[in-house]
Amino acid sequence: MGFIMNKNVAAILTGLIILLVSCKDTKITRKPLEGKNKEFLMSELKKNEVNFTTFSAKSAISVENNGSNNAFKSTIRIQKDSAIWVSITPLFGIELARVLLTKDSLKVINRINAEYFIGDYDYFYKKYDVALEFETIQALLIGNKVDFEEDEKLKFSIDNEKYYLGNIKKRKVERKDKNIRVKESEEVVSLWLNASTYKIEEMLISDLTASRFVRAKFLEHQKFAEELIPTQLTYFLNETKDNKVTIEYSKITLNQPISFSFNIPSKYEQVYY
Repeated sequence: MGFIMNKNVAAILTGLIILLVSCKDTKITRKPLEGKNKEFLMSELKKNEVNFTTFSAKSAISVENNGSNNAFKSTIRIQKDSAIWVSITPLFGIELARVLLTKDSLKVINRINAEYFIGDYDYFYKKYDVALEFETIQALLIGNKVDFEEDEKLKFSIDNEKYYLGNIKKRKVERKDKNIRVKESEEVVSLWLNASTYKIEEMLISDLTASRFVRAKFLEHQKFAEELIPTQLTYFLNETKDNKVTIEYSKITLNQPISFSFNIPSKYEQVYY
């Protein structure tokens, strides 16, 4: 049971924070943009993003990995730009794990094996060669955009009846290892917007070589507190149906008081995944 639990926790974390993904080259057919320009699309995109201070939802999570399929229930809570809290249970039963992500830390309580993990985003950079940010994870769970350069290189078009926007995302990769120089990394961000609502229906984040990426789909938007929020979110890993994470939201509430209980029992052992 311990070995299985470790795999399950790792798989869910992989889906939530997008670790070690790869893909083949993707060719996109684009047509000229008719009657719109990139400034208009960026304005509509920002205007129609989910505006919230807190987010809470019940969710069903399905993880498919190399032919195996695991299903869980969870509660997800987000304090905007501050913390993401997830409680994971089987379809029926007691809590399996609890996850807390903040701007600079990653924490997991594994109740089955009486153990816990505490790390930071630098840990995953070293282990998987993937630079993660809290803001990216938050955007992927809400269906908002991640920030990217809004300059003359911003690409825009119509692709399969959706508006397309894409450009480079630049950021500093902060390393705590004093022997490694802090350097700037670049990713490619591609967005496909619904032509009526200007909500993001698909987002692709990849490195410059497209050797690693996550493709997220945000579907079945419903209105909660006057905000259109996707209730079906799918993250394709390795561009195959056998490697994906699906989240289906229910009972969404916005801008209500939430809590982030995360007490590690004194008898639990610290581990590293």
